[in-house]
Amino acid sequence: MKYDKTGWRLLSSEGAIYNFANIDELTLHFLDLLNEEYWQGDKANIFIMDRTHLADWALLNLERPAYTVLHLHNSHAGNAQEPMHLVMNNFYEFGLMNSNGYDAIVSATEKQTLDVSKRFNPQSKLFTIPVGVVPNEVFSEKRIDMKERKVHSVLVTARVAPEKRIDHIIRAIGIARQTVPDITLDFYGYVDHRNDDSAQKAINAAIKEYHMEEAVHQFKYANNVGELQKEFQVYALASITEGFNLSLMEAISHGMVGVTYDVNYGPNELIVDGENGFVVPYEGIQEMADRLVELFTQEDKLQKMSTQSYELSRRYSEENVWKAWQALINDANKKNIAYRSPITEGIGDQRIYSTKKSK
Repeated sequence: MKYDKTGWRLLSSEGAIYNFANIDELTLHFLDLLNEEYWQGDKANIFIMDRTHLADWALLNLERPAYTVLHLHNSHAGNAQEPMHLVMNNFYEFGLMNSNGYDAIVSATEKQTLDVSKRFNPQSKLFTIPVGVVPNEVFSEKRIDMKERKVHSVLVTARVAPEKRIDHIIRAIGIARQTVPDITLDFYGYVDHRNDDSAQKAINAAIKEYHMEEAVHQFKYANNVGELQKEFQVYALASITEGFNLSLMEAISHGMVGVTYDVNYGPNELIVDGENGFVVPYEGIQEMADRLVELFTQEDKLQKMSTQSYELSRRYSEENVWKAWQALINDANKKNIAYRSPITEGIGDQRIYSTKKSK
């Protein structure tokens, strides 16, 4: 006999039995219990979700008041390069369509916060809070001059995936090597085998086209990324889309100079064009090549930008990121959470009766 799932059944530790029609109702029950468990009476509990399909409806229907936050972990648009008009990212569609039901919206970059404000004009409070933090101990480390690193070296630490487009970086380096023939690329990351290994095949094709078999070195996932970043000079990025890019943040914190596509969101904010690297046009392989040549033929500029990378990484210090979170927490503490409990006496609530009796 075949059985069809008709809902969710929960047996609580108190012996009560609950039936839920769907996972959303079960999630709401869980969040209500969590909100009740940590209820303070004078301050709102804070609920933050960065994948709205897991709790988007539930946070709009909590029994007790709470401070609810829609956290945009990635682009709000399906195509991050067209953030104002194209279809929404399906992870955030329900949340953004109902964004006025949440207390706050958090983005990782100022650019995305501005785009969300312009496109949706939400009544929710908008906050920009980086998703990455540079630990304090990194700022106390010895700075490594460019002349102490591998000469004319480029590093990438990323998944070998179609959206990372490492093959674009290889092509840019192939063009740049016509002027600076000793440029090398080392890249670390596990291979994403989607689409019949399309990413790896594109990389192999680019290496073959530019005869870079000896110049490109591929490695598996690395655990010592911070130490690697101290050995290389330039970090390159050519992604289709990003939500922030922790690897690039870590790279500049170790003095690497960035060369990135003008991609939303993160890379075009982590790199301040002309200061700690260059932001080149989206899909601008030739422009990336030109900037690599510029950096590797002008040692003074390369060193100056490295120094600026160290300085600009302070934007993501523990202190500065905590200040951003503190602003949200302060706003949450101002929320009115006046609440009247539902009637429980005299209505035959067996669950409450049995619980009280057991105590």
